[in-house]
Amino acid sequence: MAKYATKSADASGALDRALFCRPCQGRGATLLPHGTPLPCTACDGTGQARPLPRLAVARHGRQMIRTCWELGKLPEFANLKLWKWAHMLGFRGHLSTKSRRYSTTLVVGHWAYLGTGYSPGATLLGTAVWHRRELARQFIAEGGY
Repeated sequence: MAKYATKSADASGALDRALFCRPCQGRGATLLPHGTPLPCTACDGTGQARPLPRLAVARHGRQMIRTCWELGKLPEFANLKLWKWAHMLGFRGHLSTKSRRYSTTLVVGHWAYLGTGYSPGATLLGTAVWHRRELARQFIAEGGY
């Protein structure tokens, strides 16, 4: 998940809206007053607001969304509500929000001086590279190929 959390929603395959059908709350059916299920007409009983094949995401992203949706319907994963968060690849945080309300602030408690400049090894390596390039430049300037 960390790989996708560092990317934008477009690059990761995440969508900006929930995938589940709001009228039936992703169940694919609504319950009549006496408890009989009635297939949802808004989603044709799929529980999805938009059919998975028609999502405007890359094939890999679509497969991850499909996996979250299918795993979320299994009883052993019911408490994770992956189906509800399939559009965010199962992550229930605010991965693609632009809101300042959900931003976090990193606080550094202390600062320590570590040094200035390059290490001796890095200085030596950089000098060697510069010297080699300078020799090549001089060679070309003097008519060498």
